[in-house]
Amino acid sequence: NVAWRFYRAHRYPTEKEKIFDPYIAFVRYLATLWDRFPNVVAIELLNEPPVGGLPYIGDATKTRTDLWDFYAAVMTELDKGPQIVKAPLVVEDTMGSSLPPAVDVALQFTHLEALSLKAMAKVGEWSRKGQLIYEFHWYASTLTQASLDKYYKGAQTVAYLIGNPPIYLGEFWTPTAKESAEWLGYAISLGIHAATYWQFVDTNFTGTDGWYIYPPGISKNLFDFTEASEVNWAQWDTYSKSVANNTYWGAYICGSGGGHMGVLAQVPE
Repeated sequence: NVAWRFYRAHRYPTEKEKIFDPYIAFVRYLATLWDRFPNVVAIELLNEPPVGGLPYIGDATKTRTDLWDFYAAVMTELDKGPQIVKAPLVVEDTMGSSLPPAVDVALQFTHLEALSLKAMAKVGEWSRKGQLIYEFHWYASTLTQASLDKYYKGAQTVAYLIGNPPIYLGEFWTPTAKESAEWLGYAISLGIHAATYWQFVDTNFTGTDGWYIYPPGISKNLFDFTEASEVNWAQWDTYSKSVANNTYWGAYICGSGGGHMGVLAQVPE
């Protein structure tokens, strides 16, 4: 499992050289972009970090501990060397989740999927110097005020463990721009420090609801299938040719659709 190996690579000399050190070099490069461009707010270390160690349950249950130890190792490495990293870092819990406060407390108390003391100390150090943001995602089965309140309280519990950095609602999705705008407003009214929705798309430019453009005659639902019998093979052939001649411009995969524009103008005052 790649995630299990990636989170633990800083522990072993060979893995560190082949996996961890190149990652650190890339983060340092991103930090130079923060130095140069005022529209770069922070550097997110991982988006929705996956569970590692599967199918071995024993290893999988250590994912959260391994993840936060990895964050601490990254920050320790960035504190070294002549080039000081001034950019803030954004961190998420496993899968970008937000657990109920009681569950977080229980995990810490029982040391199951707990944040290690060493990790909390190092990550808290970055929080205290104003270089940390804690991010959570809100993908509840039903979007309600009570649901967001619950997710936010879970995020506050983790933030407390790492020095109370600003909390950022990084992702949620609604079917309309108006709904996304309303939830952005409510999130800020709760006290969440920053919020963004999934996702902004210039639909006038792409002609679709995602960051992809299809050749003329291609349905936006081309990739929306579960069986080969559902595929429009004539359209598939047309799209395949655009890939072969390098004129293609993406495709609807991995949740890349469902975007909106004009959201911020509708956020309640």
